[in-house]
Amino acid sequence: MTDSRPDLKGLGVPALHEIHADAVRDVEDAKRWLITVNDEINERFADTIKAALAAQGKDSGTITHVLDGGFEIKGEVGKKVEWDSDKLLTTAMTIPFDQAKQIFKFAVSVPEKIYNGLKAANPALGAAVDAARTTTFSAPKVTLRKED
Repeated sequence: MTDSRPDLKGLGVPALHEIHADAVRDVEDAKRWLITVNDEINERFADTIKAALAAQGKDSGTITHVLDGGFEIKGEVGKKVEWDSDKLLTTAMTIPFDQAKQIFKFAVSVPEKIYNGLKAANPALGAAVDAARTTTFSAPKVTLRKED
């Protein structure tokens, strides 16, 4: 297979913009088609995957199921568990903190709006909170557009 794509390094901005716009359209079309195909596969085989998991006494997990004609499907049924933080905190407060740290995951954060006003409202607390704060930045994202 030969790649007939142009060398992008030598192209001017207008040509680069046009190639980019064409590539974005191609990718969007391909994504829409892939979603349609995946929806059909899921519709056809979701019950098969659920039944195969149930046969193993499971409600969730990953399983491979052999089909006729030398095909197989791999399916996954995810499991999401949500906890009531207030109820857990109330329970955690009834046992020693060392034991609670072994059982529960504690995560504490400060919303940015509150953090932004904290230093002015309470400088000592602001400094203590600041010592626990780490900020990271993402790489720049650049979009090439043509002005109308």
